[in-house]
Parts: sequence; structure tokens; C-alpha cells
Amino acid sequence: MVKIITKKDFMDYYKKQPARSSFEKRRANFYLDMYDNPLVDALYLHYIDNNEFIGECVLIFKDERSCYEFEYEKDILKKKSACLIKNLRIIENKQGLGYFSKFLNEIKQIAKTKNCKYLTFSVNKDNSHALAVYKHLKAHKFGEEHVYKDSGPMIFMQINIE
Repeated sequence: MVKIITKKDFMDYYKKQPARSSFEKRRANFYLDMYDNPLVDALYLHYIDNNEFIGECVLIFKDERSCYEFEYEKDILKKKSACLIKNLRIIENKQGLGYFSKFLNEIKQIAKTKNCKYLTFSVNKDNSHALAVYKHLKAHKFGEEHVYKDSGPMIFMQINIE
């Protein structure tokens, strides 16, 4: 089950989960700055099973600010039919149990309600497990690979949801 996170829950969550790296700290600040911004249409989701936290992600449907976490997001978010997935993860002890596919299917349904035709996201090139799962779910690469100093080599992928 997907739970849409309120601003208070979101802020409390990040206060309880201190950033372990500069990348995580930057990302948390980026998301907190984005919440309630009228230029942004985004949802913060937790995936829950039997009242247990399984995973999380951020879905961005529109972001008309001038700052983006990654440069490729600027062009994607100008397209009205795009939904950008950020920080999609399943906690380590729940990986390999089918939760990822279930979560992604629920994300697709949410994106459809916003008239999105495809989901886009970035994956670290060295994350072979995630790449294999995404390929199994019919994701395909687009654009050029890019290396970011605090997250490494990234591949940009897309899943059609129509």
C-alpha cells in the first residue's frame, strides 16, 4: 500500500534519518525545499506492508523552479506527460521479495491519474541489480550517460505506462 506523506511526516522522517553522506544531506535539503513550493507538483510516498515501512520514493510531475538536482531533469519536467521518480528504494532486508514491482505498479497508477505517459528516472551505472530489475520491467535507456561528482556515473531510463 502506498502512503502519501504529509509535510510534517516528511520532515519528521528526515530528522530521524540523519544523512550519512553529503549526497544524502543535499538530497534531503532539496526535497524539503521543494515541499509546498507552488512551482512544484510532487508526491512523497512510503510503501507500507502490514504497517511496516518497505520503501520510499518521490514523484515529481512538475517543477518550474530554476534549480534541479540533475541537469537532465530540467528537460523532462517541461514535458507534461512525464513523471520523474526520485530516490526509489526498497529497504535492504525486503529486497528480492517482489515489493519493488508492486511499488512500481502503484506508482504507475498514480502517474496515470496525472495523465503521465511515462516514468523517468536515473540509476547509478554500477548498480547492476537495479539495472537488471528495471530492464525486466521493460525500462529502456535514453539520453547520454553522465557522471556526477557525488553520485557517480548515472544512466537515464524510462518506462512507458500507457
